[in-house]
Amino acid sequence: DVAAESKRQLEVALLQVQRQSAVKDVFLGTMSHELRTPLHGILGLTRLVQRQTHDAESLGRLKLIESSGTHLLELVGALLDTSRIQSGHLELHVAAFDLLAELRTLVALYAERAREKGIVFDHDLQLGEACWIDADAARLRQVLHNLLGNAFKFTQRGLVRFKASREGDVLKFEVSDTGPGIAAQDLPFIFEAFRQTADSAARPQEGTGLGLTIALELAR
Repeated sequence: DVAAESKRQLEVALLQVQRQSAVKDVFLGTMSHELRTPLHGILGLTRLVQRQTHDAESLGRLKLIESSGTHLLELVGALLDTSRIQSGHLELHVAAFDLLAELRTLVALYAERAREKGIVFDHDLQLGEACWIDADAARLRQVLHNLLGNAFKFTQRGLVRFKASREGDVLKFEVSDTGPGIAAQDLPFIFEAFRQTADSAARPQEGTGLGLTIALELAR
């Protein structure tokens, strides 16, 4: 009788935890959607006013508003993706596309970012003349943006290297940099949600610690 009652209590406790988790996921998803709408409006109006402003000081302030709004929109998007992943509602939209063309666009974007930051961006795309694949192009870009974004974020001097190659039916992407790296004690935790290394946690403006978590789940 004692064992049966203990089992019943455990089942009730588990059900409560599952319900709380479901409520949390729905809340995160709903709030993320609700926040994105006014943020898009704020960014749109800010860009409109920028085009009509000729005063350098005012233009600089507007650019700061746009930069802050864009960063906030990225954080909201990360929360929404995390909610979808945890609730099992993240869907991939698979279609045929030229991977090489996508990567060339990506490389051009980060080459400009490297020029602005004063570091070297070394890239090597070993995929032939064209490389058509069936995949979710947007989600693949998201994974690569997370990896390259981290590399550029923490590399103040030296270089960032990006390599894409094909080994049989396997596509391989490699990102490396000359930044400070990750301490050995932090390596086991870098894919945990909301977890940041001691170095990055001291600079909360660097993000929420969701980028690598989302990249890992998308890859899986």
